[in-house]
Amino acid sequence: MYLEQSTKDDFSVLKNTWGQLEVDSYPKAHVSNEKYPTGLYLDEVSDPYNVGAILRSAYFMGVDFIVMSERNCARLSPVVLKASSGAMELMPIFTCAKPLAFFDTSRTNGWTIVSTVAPGSKGNGGARVKVLDTEDLGKVSKGGPVLLVVGSEATGIRKNLVSRSDFVVGLQSDRIDVDESVDSLNVSVATALLISKLLS
Repeated sequence: MYLEQSTKDDFSVLKNTWGQLEVDSYPKAHVSNEKYPTGLYLDEVSDPYNVGAILRSAYFMGVDFIVMSERNCARLSPVVLKASSGAMELMPIFTCAKPLAFFDTSRTNGWTIVSTVAPGSKGNGGARVKVLDTEDLGKVSKGGPVLLVVGSEATGIRKNLVSRSDFVVGLQSDRIDVDESVDSLNVSVATALLISKLLS
């Protein structure tokens, strides 16, 4: 098993019962509007307020589940719960101890993995990882199940995870003269915008 599920009551960890994210075995009760399932993977997002804000946006906008890297992600806590406005208790949330194996298995099982990168970056994912325009995110989600990956504000997503993705995508500023001190968005805000484009 690559995932463990966190319970909503006491934040303890239980083994999940449905294994890797296989399309056929995904719990249909969590899939809204008969669309393909959409998951969100958090890689080393360490600020509990950001994690809470991401959970709130993800729940509100229709993401079906969250997977959190076991390494250096903020733990589910009362702070995260409050920042999520209660959304933490409403969504299936999993932790992942072996992300490389999880990514490989998910892709084998038909999931498209889209990793977010800094504006203007190619993500260092190698030649086989395609750069995706944000306006094309919706087309990807209509073709099959998608796992959107977001990383820490300081270092982004780990390169070995980016290299196992199908696409990389970045948000560009609409300002021509954007100052380098404000050249990107807070991870929770960027995640909400990308979810909106993905599920539109």
